[in-house]
Amino acid sequence: MFESNGSNSTPPGLTLKQYADAKHIPLNTLLTYGVSDLTLNSTPAVRIPYRDRQGHEPAVRLRIALDGDSKFRWKTGSKPFLYGLWRLHGGATIALVEGESDCHTLWSCGIEAAGVPGASNWREERDAPELASYERIYVVIEPDRGGETLQRWIARSAIRERVWLLNLAPFKDPSALYLDDPERFLERWQAAIQKAVSWTVQAEARQQQDRQAWYTEAKPLLEAPDLLERIGRDMQQRGYAGDVTPPLLGYLAFTSRLLDRPINLSYVAPSAAGKNRAVDEAKAFMPPEAYYEIDAGSDRALIYTDEDYQCRVVIFGEADSIPDEGAAASAVRNLAAKNALAYDVVEKDPRTGKHQTRHIVKPGPTGLITTSTKSLAHQLDTRVFEVPIPDDAKLTREIIKSQARRAAGKAPKPPDLAPYHALQRYLAAQGGLRVIVPYADVLAELVPVQAVRMRRDFDQLLTCIKTIALVYQEQRERTADGEIVAAIDDYAHACQLLAPIFDTIVAEGVTPAIRTLVAAVKPDEEIGVSALARRLTVSKSTVSYHVRRAVEGGWLINHETRKGHSAKLALGAPLPDQTHALPDPHRVREVFECSSRTVQPFEPLEQHLSHDTTAEKHEVFECSSHLGEERAPPPPSLSGVGF
Repeated sequence: MFESNGSNSTPPGLTLKQYADAKHIPLNTLLTYGVSDLTLNSTPAVRIPYRDRQGHEPAVRLRIALDGDSKFRWKTGSKPFLYGLWRLHGGATIALVEGESDCHTLWSCGIEAAGVPGASNWREERDAPELASYERIYVVIEPDRGGETLQRWIARSAIRERVWLLNLAPFKDPSALYLDDPERFLERWQAAIQKAVSWTVQAEARQQQDRQAWYTEAKPLLEAPDLLERIGRDMQQRGYAGDVTPPLLGYLAFTSRLLDRPINLSYVAPSAAGKNRAVDEAKAFMPPEAYYEIDAGSDRALIYTDEDYQCRVVIFGEADSIPDEGAAASAVRNLAAKNALAYDVVEKDPRTGKHQTRHIVKPGPTGLITTSTKSLAHQLDTRVFEVPIPDDAKLTREIIKSQARRAAGKAPKPPDLAPYHALQRYLAAQGGLRVIVPYADVLAELVPVQAVRMRRDFDQLLTCIKTIALVYQEQRERTADGEIVAAIDDYAHACQLLAPIFDTIVAEGVTPAIRTLVAAVKPDEEIGVSALARRLTVSKSTVSYHVRRAVEGGWLINHETRKGHSAKLALGAPLPDQTHALPDPHRVREVFECSSRTVQPFEPLEQHLSHDTTAEKHEVFECSSHLGEERAPPPPSLSGVGF
């Protein structure tokens, strides 16, 4: 059986002689390539076998017309790969073309060639090793979408350093060049070879040109002192209602894909609270190549896809898409922990029948963003920042008002996102930029360390600071080696966005909404969810969501153990003290400036934060303590959180 290409039209059929005459290739020559006649549903067709190096036929393709979109069929069960493997002998050069007919043309002229069965059918792990022995690989770039696709995968392939691009214009491909004048084909082919351009040279020239164009378009943003605030305003202008902290955190997480340790986020809130809306808003400010989205499918699709995850963010539309157990779950946890994906799978070799282990590696850095109605499993939860989405009535009112303005035609004109996409592409094109945080040791001394997970979260805090410095790079100092130096202002931005998350972490997961809920339960009383909702003047579903989390944390106890009966909620364990986990930016600045004046090279900062009585150390301690007492307001919090 042969698979249809999706078209309902009935092709006229094609015989081997017709194909030979059309391509001006002797019939006997085509027979030596294994090409033959076949009848498919009473229609003549040309059978083209795909043989591997051992001569087996894992795939067969039929050509049933000379032209048109429906001229090919694959035999059911075929696994396409490079065409012509059984003829490869190795050597200095080879031509890599699209399809079989160009191979037939080049072979008939004595030219070593292999064919990609469609520009989108290159498989790096399978095909690249087959060309390892060739010093130069001449790739014919056809002037169509297939040619564009071909260049995209070349840019990510291990063969790119050995690729030379052939331009046969005004002819589409080698077959068209040959048919125009068979007698002069070799002469004209050699002329094209002489003019071939190294992919590396062309890529560098194109990248330089693109980088300059992106920089020119993004320059007003790069020089904007209020860049993050501008992004927030544009998000609201696009219709995002309420506090823009959730999508702004998403924007930074997407941008952090360009650093060694991207930020991982999980948006957690009740259904319909706007989790995916926040992710989509951040995503709108990114070019498509910045992320790879998984909405549903096999739990191993993330591993087996040919997508490249380097400097990208993987988006799981719902946390349910993330497997809980098995090797695939381990691969996802590895992605969150090490920002890269590695997976070992045992496969059966169809040629030998033997089982062998294949090590699949998806190099990073790669970020992870997902949404969920509950906190992720513990092994994954500690590797992500949990971003709350407000679910109060005030925000609901703002959302429906925004919807009403759009329906009434009163919504403002959406901002042009092209400069934002250019900004991201310019940042990506710079490649390998390093950001240093000179006051990192001050932060290390000032953040609380009661929670063990701070060992991981502190690194994510530093990544957030570095990411902000990255987008503000035109306004930041540089070291002699070109490293971007993060300013205290970058920490101030990070503090404003991350303070509620860190406060919740050090409070063992107690959010402002949970505090409000527990405070509404009186001592020595048992109360149901409906009564508690009336007391707080919020919906029962909202209260139920937070009650579940409060019961899981032990701060509320449900004395009703019978299924199907109303809850009897009572106070449980005392809530942890409400503290501010991130030090105030003014305090960080003062301590850093004092330590910079007194700390000698390689001298531990903690010595200067101790109660030592030496004059210099006393000076540092005094100025930092004085600031903490008089100028340290509480860190900013998310507006609208709670009931």
